[in-house]
Amino acid sequence: MDIDKIYRSGRVLRWHSYPEIECQTNAQHQWGVAVIIMANHPNPSAELLKAALLHDAGEIVVGDMPKPCKDKKPELLAEYEKAEALALDGMGIKLNLTKKEQAWLEWAGRAEAYRWMVANNHALRHKPEWKYAALWIEENKP
Repeated sequence: MDIDKIYRSGRVLRWHSYPEIECQTNAQHQWGVAVIIMANHPNPSAELLKAALLHDAGEIVVGDMPKPCKDKKPELLAEYEKAEALALDGMGIKLNLTKKEQAWLEWAGRAEAYRWMVANNHALRHKPEWKYAALWIEENKP
């Protein structure tokens, strides 16, 4: 594994498309995802926890794509995901998750994002996109 690049990837900033929310580093996010998994999963595998801690490391190469862009441009998202997977591979990160583990990772990632928003600008929770996010988190817990 390219530990230097992985370590640097923790400094990639999130939330640049939401200026009303304090920026968050990938290290903060990935740690939060791991903590959420540990607090909610009855028996998380080492592979799932590894993925929680490293899943966004490829953003050191491709940057962070905001969720609104992902939602509006699925064709761009598909290309972005390929590029991010190549970046992870180039750092020696291999994530081998089951479908159930992938669902846990996605759920925990969204739950962590929601918690960050609430901690930094809780008034946003009344906006439609954040109401939808809260509903999705509630309805999709694996």
